[in-house]
Amino acid sequence: MDKKINQRKKITNPEIFKKMDSNLSVKIAATATSILLSTYLLKKLWVSKKKVTGADTDVSDTTTEEKFPKEWNDLLRYCYLEDYDSIFKLINEDRLTKSILEFTDNAKWNALHVAVSKGNHAIVDLLLQTDIDVNVQNDKGYTALHIASCNGFLEIVKSLLLKDNVDCLLTSSSLESVVYLATSNQYIDIVRLIFSYLDRLSKEQEGEEGKEGEEEEDELKKKKKNKKYQLVNQYNIHGSTPLHLSVLRKNLELMRLLLDSGAEVDAVKKDGSTALHIAAVVDFVEGIDLLMHSSANTKLLNRFGNTALHDACIKSNANAVRAILAYDRSLASLVDNDKSTALHLSCNLVTSTVDSHREVIEALLYAGADVNAADAGNATPLHILCCNSGEKANELIPLLLENGANPTLENISGWTPLHHCANLNNLEALKMLSDWCAKNQSEFLDTFDVNKKKIARSRDDNAAELEDRNAEKGEDRLKRIAHDIEVGKIKNIVFLTGAGISVSSGIPAYRTKDGIYNRSKTFQFSMDSLLDDPDAFYSGVKEYFYPVVTGEFKPSKAHEFIARLNERGLLLRNFTQNVDNLDEKAGIPEERIVHAHGSFLHWYCTGCGKEEKDLQSVWKEIGRGGTPICGNRPCREVLRPGVVFFGEPLPSYFHQRAISDLRDADLLIVMGSSLQVYPFGGLPNDIDPKRPRILINSEAVGPFRGKQEEVEILLS
Repeated sequence: MDKKINQRKKITNPEIFKKMDSNLSVKIAATATSILLSTYLLKKLWVSKKKVTGADTDVSDTTTEEKFPKEWNDLLRYCYLEDYDSIFKLINEDRLTKSILEFTDNAKWNALHVAVSKGNHAIVDLLLQTDIDVNVQNDKGYTALHIASCNGFLEIVKSLLLKDNVDCLLTSSSLESVVYLATSNQYIDIVRLIFSYLDRLSKEQEGEEGKEGEEEEDELKKKKKNKKYQLVNQYNIHGSTPLHLSVLRKNLELMRLLLDSGAEVDAVKKDGSTALHIAAVVDFVEGIDLLMHSSANTKLLNRFGNTALHDACIKSNANAVRAILAYDRSLASLVDNDKSTALHLSCNLVTSTVDSHREVIEALLYAGADVNAADAGNATPLHILCCNSGEKANELIPLLLENGANPTLENISGWTPLHHCANLNNLEALKMLSDWCAKNQSEFLDTFDVNKKKIARSRDDNAAELEDRNAEKGEDRLKRIAHDIEVGKIKNIVFLTGAGISVSSGIPAYRTKDGIYNRSKTFQFSMDSLLDDPDAFYSGVKEYFYPVVTGEFKPSKAHEFIARLNERGLLLRNFTQNVDNLDEKAGIPEERIVHAHGSFLHWYCTGCGKEEKDLQSVWKEIGRGGTPICGNRPCREVLRPGVVFFGEPLPSYFHQRAISDLRDADLLIVMGSSLQVYPFGGLPNDIDPKRPRILINSEAVGPFRGKQEEVEILLS
């Protein structure tokens, strides 16, 4: 086997796992992120498997075609081969040392991960008789319980839950919980089992607290402390909860279980959509009924200003439209961000079948929808029908006319529905509208100019008809925001900061003409840059960041501004792309800072992965022009800073904080960032559109482009 291994293409384990990530295919809902599921991975990673049995098998010298990661120890190999006897022998001969049990490979997999991924209950039970850590997380953040829950291994889940120290609340690096993963694949028995386990824990905890005579807590605090409540409402990095997934899967039984277990019926994803929005999109009538009976809020808007009814109309889901209107007919008059009603949206014939649109339009009209409502461009539903749909609209035009639609109304460009029909050469529709006018408003035809040119007006020119959302600009807007801060209306301010706020401190930006990456072609925050030329890497660290440690580079006025707001109790969080730690130097508490791209506060070995705690020695070595190495003998590999390198995922706490903090923010201030690097660059879109946003920058960037009213101050 050694010969065959040497002859095959040499590939390091991280590269293998990276390759497997790109090929993953798991049964998971569209809103869930793809995950590293070991069953599939192991089948793809090691090919041409031949069964090897027998307690005396020497896996290090086997003649099979197995291709293990080179760093695997015997225990991991036995687990993959499902060699129960060899594992049993290791345990009974006292050869299973602590170091063997605690061993993890380059992808941070331990023996329990491998055994669970194979679905071998007997081996899992055998390992659980040892002191193996059941809560070890691999490089994607998955524990053995995550893998078992996602793969539907019910008996293994039962065994894992028998361990006293098992932590059900751990999430993956994508914030997926064990319940989220079980829900994604509709393993309701596993979800039910985990909830039952947590119920028992809760009762035991309540009993202990009762004995200690602790004071009564209010119901809300008590609920938020409840582990089952936390687990059932844990969202992933997209804000998707198990309830969202169960609706997407159209699994009514699972929905009931989650709602009965405390799932928040109106929990919102990052795009603002709720379970009701999802049910409307997938036309899940039974789900809509259950959500309505669970007091779902029908008027909640997503990022685009749509209610669930709007979304159902966009998809032309007549059953969903009727189900929602049966509970709340007033929704037929609500408008989205473009002042479009549900009727406007249903008249945009995006599907191939006209019948479904007819059913939706009839349901809306029956519920009292205003057939002549004007959107932000003064267009009525009849305008939309005639403008966008061509001859498909001809079957539906009579329906609107019979219900009071007026074809003589002009939109913002001065065109009536007749002009649109003439422009599209839709003669049949033009005749229908002309006949209506001849019968009801004959004087209109006397002055109708079929060749009338469109009036070039922007929607802002139609100010009398629009919300005055942009009336405040410049100083007026700033004064109003300052006033809201003074009177306590704005209490939670979130900052998004980038390299621009540290330039005046002495640290160049990264991507500007005179930035770090243009100054030095050899220095980059990448693992390749570090390992290929450690001296060049740390030469760059010394030049650009060591002066912060010595105090030569001091916090800028921007850092001090954020610190002052914190002193006044107004800073909710500072999400920073900067790794320089000048925020801390300015006096901003660590708990108020989220280092989206990591920082120099933590250091790790590139070999053994151990964290280096002696930061003074690390910086001393860098300061004298050296390369810091691991102090753990015999490792002695080069150290790396806790900075997110190119190609590495952002830390899970970034996603967790980003979702929760931007929901609570009263004001968002972006300073010194190009907003070019995602997912950080997308954060301004995640705040409630009704909340004010301010950009303090050298130029308009990201979603601020073209919105000068939000770009109040320009940094020189």
